[in-house]
Amino acid sequence: MRFHVYKKSRDKEKYLRGRECEIILFEASARALKAAGIGDKLPDLAKLREEYSRLSEEKDRLYAEYGSLKKRMREYDAVKQNIDSILSPNRVQEQDKAL
Repeated sequence: MRFHVYKKSRDKEKYLRGRECEIILFEASARALKAAGIGDKLPDLAKLREEYSRLSEEKDRLYAEYGSLKKRMREYDAVKQNIDSILSPNRVQEQDKAL
């Protein structure tokens, strides 16, 4: 909350009522930080941004790797289906009859 603005306001009750949502969010944030053991000192914003950037890059890399592995899995599945159809032609004919 901006204490200097609060102190300068003529109607302090009106100011508090108008900022009630902000105050509730601030108090909830303070309780969450205290529960997490962060206490009075907040983490450095520059470090948080750096970590976020690093994690975002890692997420992108892992997602790209996931895509390539998913593609390989589809290829392996197609190969497996081909091998299964070669090794058991009767089974394929039975499946065709069922459809």
